[in-house]
Amino acid sequence: MFAALIVAGYIMKNGLGLIEGLDFGPGQYYYTDLPGWDKIFFGEKSINIGTRHPLLFFAFFFSWGYFCFKVLQKLG
Repeated sequence: MFAALIVAGYIMKNGLGLIEGLDFGPGQYYYTDLPGWDKIFFGEKSINIGTRHPLLFFAFFFSWGYFCFKVLQKLG
């Protein structure tokens, strides 16, 4: 584990693995190094939940979680 920390520190200090001319913050690097990333994630064939009202799905998700939580409370 100590060796991994030393190697990670060396890589970060020397900026190894970065793409010349792309200086983005954390999280953006993983998508911006893909050519045409915006067409992949926001294109016509991207994942779509099939509705203009996604709050319905979020409400269902949270209500299902609440229901399961209550059931587990009763079982415990």
